[in-house]
Amino acid sequence: MKIYIDEAGNTGDDLTREEQPFFVLAAVMVDDEQLSQILPVAQQQFASHKEKEETEIKAKSWSKAAKKAPALQVIEEKILECHGDIAIVIVEKRFMVAAMIVEYFFDHYYNDKPDPKWVNNKREKIKAVNYFYDKLDDRLTVKLWAAFRNPEQAAFEEIIVELLQINDNSEFKELLTGAIPHLPKIVNVLSRDNPHGTVLDEVSPGTMRSANFSAFHALINMLIPRCIMKEQTAEIVFDSVPQFNVAYKRLFDIFTNMKVRGYVFDPDELPVYSWRGITTQFITADSRQEPGLQLADVIASSVNSLMLKVHKGDLSKFIEFDLFNILILKLLADCNKTIHYVVSGNFYKHYLQTVCELGPKIEEIKSRTPRK
Repeated sequence: MKIYIDEAGNTGDDLTREEQPFFVLAAVMVDDEQLSQILPVAQQQFASHKEKEETEIKAKSWSKAAKKAPALQVIEEKILECHGDIAIVIVEKRFMVAAMIVEYFFDHYYNDKPDPKWVNNKREKIKAVNYFYDKLDDRLTVKLWAAFRNPEQAAFEEIIVELLQINDNSEFKELLTGAIPHLPKIVNVLSRDNPHGTVLDEVSPGTMRSANFSAFHALINMLIPRCIMKEQTAEIVFDSVPQFNVAYKRLFDIFTNMKVRGYVFDPDELPVYSWRGITTQFITADSRQEPGLQLADVIASSVNSLMLKVHKGDLSKFIEFDLFNILILKLLADCNKTIHYVVSGNFYKHYLQTVCELGPKIEEIKSRTPRK
């Protein structure tokens, strides 16, 4: 089998740009027989809907166009009909930035007010992250993101002063204050190219704290049980992203060399699996070399487009294809357990509210969708 992976969501440093609140990493896992049935459908849909100058499906733009989105829906329906496996990780970038506050400033190893719950208690951590998510404005979010990617003590000191000014939680104020004497150690840890002495020695600190890097192992860990169930091995084929190819390969090396088959650190966490003997090769390519990458592009771009529409909240902008993708996300969550959300509580509630408001239209599409 092959696991085709692509991403959507601009990953530049300017997190205020309206097109990039989210990062989506998507995988489509198929064997040769499934691929031979799906690709002709994708090619036929491209030929029927393409503009004269287009040489391949551009799912980012097609997913927003009412006339072209039906072509993507046909492709997704064919993936489901052929029982291809889909896995998705959705990251809300502002939430990821807020998580870094708790991850580093509250860590009991770097604080005058040591409390191990900020390492061991996931629920308390999530509550704290959501608290800071609600407090951060665009300017401070961008400032935090830049500081964690290029750590300097002076920048962190300024940020903690600002966080204290917008903070009305006494415990969090004590923790932020308690982190100040330890900032040199935090900067040192964040600045080291290889803090753990692993094969990540060629991965920059900024890359290690990017959404791309953190989403990759979560994505594959969701598919490993599917491989085990099918008694199949898989090659990973990644749409080439030059600044992240080395990092992805290093993660592949780590997990293919792990000896433990699968274990859980916390009941609320995703299991961590060894990929040993399951993922056999890591390849970076483009869709001209590996047409199957177009399938992952369709999923990633379509889901990212859906998340942006939910974020903006204008129900009139939703087209049938968006509603179909909501059905796919529900399918993945309920049946395959192959979707992972890294989003704020507020956004997730907003997403569920949107689904409820669109409920009658979604049910209509569900009734017209053949059961696979």
